[in-house]
Amino acid sequence: MPRGFKAVRISTIGVEPVLSDRGGRVIGTTVVEVSRNGALRQQWVSLSGTIRNCAGGPTPWNTWLTCEEDTSRAGDWVTSSVDGGWYALQQDHGYVFEVFPAEAGCQVPRPIRAWGRGVFEAAAIGPDLASAYITEDTRGGLFYRWTAPAGVTLGPGIADRLGPEDGVLQAAQLVRDGVPLEHYSQLTAADLGAAYPVRWVDGGQDRQAEFRDLRRQFPGATQHRKIEGVWQDAAGEGLWFTLSFTNEGEHPAAIPNQGIIVYYSFGDQTMTVKDYWGPGHEFDAPDNITVSPWGGVVIAEDGSDPNHLVAFTERRGAQAIARDLTARGEWAGPCFGNGNALFANVQSDCTYMITGPLARYLSR
Repeated sequence: MPRGFKAVRISTIGVEPVLSDRGGRVIGTTVVEVSRNGALRQQWVSLSGTIRNCAGGPTPWNTWLTCEEDTSRAGDWVTSSVDGGWYALQQDHGYVFEVFPAEAGCQVPRPIRAWGRGVFEAAAIGPDLASAYITEDTRGGLFYRWTAPAGVTLGPGIADRLGPEDGVLQAAQLVRDGVPLEHYSQLTAADLGAAYPVRWVDGGQDRQAEFRDLRRQFPGATQHRKIEGVWQDAAGEGLWFTLSFTNEGEHPAAIPNQGIIVYYSFGDQTMTVKDYWGPGHEFDAPDNITVSPWGGVVIAEDGSDPNHLVAFTERRGAQAIARDLTARGEWAGPCFGNGNALFANVQSDCTYMITGPLARYLSR
């Protein structure tokens, strides 16, 4: 960790199987409230019974979107991360849920079915409050856009506001020099700074993926094995998202790399490569991402040990600001709290609050 930084270990908490799928007994989300100096004030389970909750993302009305990176079905047997036992699921999984910063009785533990059912990683609400952008972390995964029906504005309680087939679900097709890209890893360092247009491909006739995986319902959409975290910039002009590594032979059109950082512009509907981690780069496998109060982004590395929290600005490039010393997991879920403190989790360990000269690394 660079000079002047301090990390405070906050907590580890188990998740009780109480809300979404009572047959799941698997995982969920927890609200942690701390003081300005990192002392734990209280914590409570906000959602459970979901499976493999991943990056997620905030809403403009200060709730949280948590995504299931798993499409297990009702009747499947799963191992509980709480007690190690085997349980039969009572619900289908692979949805986005909205979580409130409040106790269990205030939650809406129902999936947002209108957004589809896939191996979802992260989600963000568009500045029009009538769209959502969702990433998919699996082989052949897509970058999705959902658009609300005419006259509908999103707000708290999304799952109760929408029917399972409401709105329009599409997937992105990236076009370079007039040619649609089959795979995002066709982008290279030569594409740095170039804004390429996005076409939105219609599909999703079987939005709940009862008969066919959602990602196979959008012919021509650009794919990737690991489309990771997504976060809207402070100005509401676009989204940052990450593409994890690509191996040799991943796809006939793929070019090996260690990760790509991309910016999507709402107004122009373009994607721009902002950083390219080629083979041999200092960092590898960018995963969760968050935008800092100073405009730069923080990226959680999920590659070879040791993993880092990486600060990135276009002016300074990528720099490590924290390293996982546990050697037991990856960094995940970075976000900023009041007082500009950075919070991040180390999987299989706990949550940390990191303070220090963050602005020095993250000012644009």
